[in-house]
Amino acid sequence: MTPVNLSKKTVKRMQDMNMTPAELSVKTGIPANRIRMYLNGSAVLKDEEMEKICDCIGLPLETLVESQDHDSALQKLSACRAMVKQKNILTGIIMIIAGIAVQGVSRLITGGKGFVSGVLVCIAVLLMIYGAEKIVQARGGSV
Repeated sequence: MTPVNLSKKTVKRMQDMNMTPAELSVKTGIPANRIRMYLNGSAVLKDEEMEKICDCIGLPLETLVESQDHDSALQKLSACRAMVKQKNILTGIIMIIAGIAVQGVSRLITGGKGFVSGVLVCIAVLLMIYGAEKIVQARGGSV
């Protein structure tokens, strides 16, 4: 079970019920931005939040995560959260490395002078900030 599979099943069920993400947010009390992250497969919510969603859409957690019992369903959710965390850390590291590479290219191409160099350095800094943000998110912090 992957985070994307979870979100696809939830979206399908919501479509069958003619429920919007905003309605799901209101009914569960889960912030809309967290619902959006879950529905696009970029996050797996906490166990309590997943259970609220399952209750709201009338789909048992065990069915959603393709599990035999509640305990194994929670273990699968934990494994999905770990996958998202690892993906975010790797994305962050790649973005930081890409930022360093772009900064090096800007100096190589223009000698560190001129408009193009400034644009490339700006892109490099943005890449590094985005990478650091992904790493912080993966560690459970907020930016």
